[in-house]
Amino acid sequence: MEYQSVIEQTLKSFINEAVRDAIGNAPAQAPEYISIKEAAEIAGCDDSVLQSLVKDRAATGFPATVLGPKTIRVNKILLIRWLDAGGLAAGKTQLKLVA
Repeated sequence: MEYQSVIEQTLKSFINEAVRDAIGNAPAQAPEYISIKEAAEIAGCDDSVLQSLVKDRAATGFPATVLGPKTIRVNKILLIRWLDAGGLAAGKTQLKLVA
């Protein structure tokens, strides 16, 4: 029985380490939503460029949420990932936007 317990503990430790490595040891955090103006500053472009991307976000993969006719928020972490992956040039299908 003692031998089985050692194997179980070793296996649990191995699995826990593998899971931590897979998620990058990053604690889960709530997404930070920013305005189009703030997103434009990060992207280094004009607000109107991002407004166009929001209108066609299903095709562009742009990480925006429309809350109302004049209220749009962008997930900051997903925006940075989208930009790092090449933005519009990367194509939506090649980009994993998992927070």
